Amino acid sequence: MLASSPPDDETCMACSSGGAAASLYAVCATDEALATQLAENGSVATILETANEAEEYQQNAECMTAAVELLMNVAKFCATQGDSLLEAGALDLILLAMAQSPFDEHILKSGPQALQALEAAAEGCGTPA
Repeated sequence: MLASSPPDDETCMACSSGGAAASLYAVCATDEALATQLAENGSVATILETANEAEEYQQNAECMTAAVELLMNVAKFCATQGDSLLEAGALDLILLAMAQSPFDEHILKSGPQALQALEAAAEGCGTPA
C-alpha cells in the first residue's frame, strides 16, 4: 500500500539513510564484538525507532529486510539485549515486515530466524543450537 501523497524530503532522507544504516549495521553485526557495540551504543535502538515511526520506511521492503537482518544478527550475539530489543519494538517490527512482504524471499528467510534469535536472547541464552 503506497502513501496517498509523496513523502517530504526529510522522510525520504530518513528512509534512505535509515535503510542504508540498517544494511551496514546488519553486515557489521555478523561479528559478535561489533553486534554488541551496536546494541550498547544505541545504534540498533535508533534504527528500530526510525523503522517503527516512518510509514515510508515500513513500506520499503529493502529497508525492512535490512532492519530484520540487523535484529537477527544482534539477537544472536547479544543475549543480554533481548529484553531491550523487545521493549524497543523489535518483535512488532519483525512481524510487520513479515506481514507486509509475505512473498519476499529475504523476509521469508530472515524473519523466522530473527524471531527465533530474539526469543532466545529474551530468555538470556543466545541462539539455540
